[in-house]
Amino acid sequence: MEFFTKKYPDKIFLLNLTELTGKLEETSKKLYNFCNLKWNYEALDFYNRKDLFISTASNIQIRKKIEIMTMTNIDLTSIF
Repeated sequence: MEFFTKKYPDKIFLLNLTELTGKLEETSKKLYNFCNLKWNYEALDFYNRKDLFISTASNIQIRKKIEIMTMTNIDLTSIF
């Protein structure tokens, strides 16, 4: 990724999972800003939305609140 972030610094946003889950509001604001989107507090309450229709396995994941992740509590086996 280092090559691409140097070559396209305004096109790639590196998102650290620990930072996202530990500083959700601050990090999500940075991400929204990078994407030129207007941020609001509803972004943090996404899991309570009833109007999201997802037809994949992520439907279950999107209904959960974001949990704080650290390198010691990440279960990489659940990703695969």
